[in-house]
Amino acid sequence: MKKHILPLFSGFFVSAFTACSMPQSTDVTAAAADTDPVELAAEPLASMPYTIAVKQAAQQPAGAFGIQSAAHGYNGTYLMMVGGRIQGFHGTANANGVFDSKYSNDRISILNPQTGDFKHMALPAKYKQTLSATNMEYYYDGTYLICVGGYGAYGNYTKPERFKTFPHITAIHFEKAVNAIENNNASDLESSIINLEDERFRVTGGGLEKIGNDYFLVFGQDYDTIYIGGITGKYTEEVRKFNMSIDAGKITISNYEVFKDPSGKTGAESQYHRRDLNVCSAIRPDGNEAITVLGGVFTKNDGGWVNPILIDNNGQTTVTLNTAFSQMLSQYECSLVSFWDSDKKAMFHTLMGGISYYFYENGVLKPSTINNWLPFTSAITTVVQSEAGMQEFPQPESQSLPKLLGSDAAFIPNPALSYVNDAKTIIDLNSLDQDGSVLVGWIFGGIEATAPQSSEFNPTYANKVLYEVQLNWNPSK
Repeated sequence: MKKHILPLFSGFFVSAFTACSMPQSTDVTAAAADTDPVELAAEPLASMPYTIAVKQAAQQPAGAFGIQSAAHGYNGTYLMMVGGRIQGFHGTANANGVFDSKYSNDRISILNPQTGDFKHMALPAKYKQTLSATNMEYYYDGTYLICVGGYGAYGNYTKPERFKTFPHITAIHFEKAVNAIENNNASDLESSIINLEDERFRVTGGGLEKIGNDYFLVFGQDYDTIYIGGITGKYTEEVRKFNMSIDAGKITISNYEVFKDPSGKTGAESQYHRRDLNVCSAIRPDGNEAITVLGGVFTKNDGGWVNPILIDNNGQTTVTLNTAFSQMLSQYECSLVSFWDSDKKAMFHTLMGGISYYFYENGVLKPSTINNWLPFTSAITTVVQSEAGMQEFPQPESQSLPKLLGSDAAFIPNPALSYVNDAKTIIDLNSLDQDGSVLVGWIFGGIEATAPQSSEFNPTYANKVLYEVQLNWNPSK
């Protein structure tokens, strides 16, 4: 789900930051949760080792159509996209429903970003309703693209009871599906898909990640009626941990466990009341794989969440709220690229565009106002976690995206690079060529806006342009 039209309310969400000139970083002390900050031995980073630049790729995908909020995975050759929407921002004011099924993406597509090759096929009728859903949670495990939940209309209706969040987990055999699409073989495409109906997966707008053998379904909501601004779905307010096996055409779920907000708060008072967020695979300073949750919406005042949530799974599972750090930019799910620096023991998550709590005005970062609430942004910012805690390094306004891009877009990592995790989502920063710029990947899909606030006069679109993402080393690195 996307932005609300701003409702009338008596108070505003107050950030830990005031309007300020361009900072080197937003400083922090400790990565602690609901406790006093601890003394740190390490020094925070003084500056970023790199900047990110984005430009339109020379090789554009012929015949591509725009897709946003799709489940996707990348096998080093093809980006596969399932579900989502073929329109821009859905709006909120249409009483007949803003998720009309005619804008559902009922095709499964593959894109080779290096050649521009783009192909698609209609989803098998057996899976059309569930796999044309929007805002599914997803994870590519190297064999299967796992798709969970998602929201949409079932049947060609616009009645409230015809909209729901789907209680399904689906595994698409990546190579079999690619071969079926390349050969336009509908029966082979259907046989590449395995589905399980399970109420525990009736979730949309959350995130799906994996640490070791454990999957984590993070936050999200169950929206069970027609989508209209001001009507809130039932947020899960949970981190759901489980194991999954896929064998003989069957999905089996085991060791299911739920983690709730330890504060006991519920509703918008709870920090777990989040959806449409960035759920990032991460490496902690001690070298362990983990998950970092950045941003999400909505607070009790319809704002964006600013405190990260850290999920660790080393010996035991812990879910920790970091109240010592507040994120300024890109609270909404967006294209992102991640790097691990083993020398500095630092994790970098660079967020590109999306929807943001802070915005640039004449080169100065300012918090949302009633006249520009949670705007679409072209800003690029990096959240860093090191032994000194967490910091944010916004790039100057002059180093932004070429357009208002990134919201619910896919980042496609360059397969020629070295990665430090099995999922190949975290680039080894120390392995990159130190001379000149480095192509770290591409951006495709998502919402392209024509103004920070969408309206009938400022339309939005599902992006069909392929963009290159380059890393440029800073001289002081």
